[in-house]
Amino acid sequence: MKTTDILNAHRTWRAKGVKSITLIFAAGTLLLGARTAQADTTNLFPNGGFDSPAGAGGGNAGWVEVFGGGTTAYAYPLTGGNPGSYGIMDNTAAPAGSWAIWVGGNADPLPISPMGLVAGGTYNFVLDMKTFTSGGGFEGGVKIESWGPAGYISNSGELRAGSESAIWETYTFSVTLDAAATGIKVVPLWAQAAKVGYDNIGVVVPPQSLLASITSPAEGDTVSSIAFTINASAVVSPGNVTNVSFYDGASLIASDTTYPYSFTYNGASVGSHTLTVVAKDNQGGVTTSAAVNITVAAIALPPPPAPTNNAPTPIWPASKVINWYDSVALYPQLSPCNWTPWGSTGSRGDYTITAPGGRVIKSYLGLGYAGVEVNPTYSAGLSQNLANMTTMHVDVWTKGNQLAIQLQSVFGINGNVGAIYLLDSTVITSNVWIGLDIPLSVFTNITPTLDLTHIDQLLWIDNFGPGIQNSDYFFDNVYFYNNTPVIQNAAKSGTNFTLQVASSNPLTAPTGTNYVLQATTALTPANWTSLKTNVGTGGMLTFTNPVTTGNKFFRIKAQ
Repeated sequence: MKTTDILNAHRTWRAKGVKSITLIFAAGTLLLGARTAQADTTNLFPNGGFDSPAGAGGGNAGWVEVFGGGTTAYAYPLTGGNPGSYGIMDNTAAPAGSWAIWVGGNADPLPISPMGLVAGGTYNFVLDMKTFTSGGGFEGGVKIESWGPAGYISNSGELRAGSESAIWETYTFSVTLDAAATGIKVVPLWAQAAKVGYDNIGVVVPPQSLLASITSPAEGDTVSSIAFTINASAVVSPGNVTNVSFYDGASLIASDTTYPYSFTYNGASVGSHTLTVVAKDNQGGVTTSAAVNITVAAIALPPPPAPTNNAPTPIWPASKVINWYDSVALYPQLSPCNWTPWGSTGSRGDYTITAPGGRVIKSYLGLGYAGVEVNPTYSAGLSQNLANMTTMHVDVWTKGNQLAIQLQSVFGINGNVGAIYLLDSTVITSNVWIGLDIPLSVFTNITPTLDLTHIDQLLWIDNFGPGIQNSDYFFDNVYFYNNTPVIQNAAKSGTNFTLQVASSNPLTAPTGTNYVLQATTALTPANWTSLKTNVGTGGMLTFTNPVTTGNKFFRIKAQ
């Protein structure tokens, strides 16, 4: 009997309420009876979770459709699967380089403990597929992502079928979960230029003796005496975990009977503590976790979860700005502009600061990866032209310590090209407004083929580099400006030549900008010689320099 048949039998019998039957692999034969040292199959998504044609992801609210580089059609037939409902990813009309996926467990990763999976373990994931229209490239497949308490950790890479099949076939992929994983996301993958059906996505779970562990805090952590949370994992297969008890030394401090297992410890005494958990299962098994030694300290209250004050009001003149959003409407707003594309829902969008006079800003909770479509209709003539701008400004407030910003050109002269700039903890400070002024040359230095005359997307990315990941982010004042130095006055007095310079902002020359006075004897060909340097400290800058024999032309260069 194929793996597919076992999956279907499992689904059918559970639907009839027969919960005591166990399905076991044994030399291709379906056995019924006592559990032995064979492997059970857990169906993560019977029928692929595609039990209704209404809405994205069919009948499973955890699915999210995502695609790029061209439109991919999704469909959810009620019949014709293996058997019954299934999903279709049709990439036949999409151009070369396009991609499409489903994300299972999008809002919250699927917890591994209730499935009998262990962090760091290697498991076989199964996926039924059928090719309706053959393509010219790689086949369909799946990617398994490992997630921890702080967010995304790693993934299995793209695991693809070795060949197409015009009938339903079950494909098996071996995946090793990350050693710190507490949950997974299941990501079925498109087949290039093909139309493929997907069904019965599952994982083969071998028997697992009862295990228990504390997932946070970690060994050696320092936590607050005001309150801290103990998170635990307990897993057994076959069977069910019935209770997890939390101990501080020999003292029982709490019990939890439902996953996820956690306890918020209020008012723990200052000093050293040894934590353990004891798990029990429905077959009489009992196990104790390894001890975790922590220090409880009189730590101040945690910072607020969101900004309680407004970002600074912009001061650049409107004539020098291309604005995408500012909460005080100082500049014309970009319209149309989609701030929450690609399935983003209630956790992303407008946020009103609750303090008196609080403004409406943009929020991305548990960011990970999100974006802004500044050309939401993807019309070639509506790309943003930033070629005359020098600098990107954005104010950001976050609980994290990093942020990557990507500018993406879809209709540029070099095709679909993006540039990602990572700002790490040396730039991003948690829980305060940070004003970022990023030269656009940073992006073109990273990706020289980026076409600034055709910018169609802006992406915020929190899992691009190491550090705190998938945190909460709040944005205001997202605009671009030109800060080319402007000479205000030029005069010759005696043997000296004087220049005054300011930035394009008439109020101030940006602090820290390096201005260089240069001279040349001719403009064609120009051979500029640096004469004096002045680092901007605000306001007007004055250069006074002796007239050099032969020099007829002078300029100010900002660098």
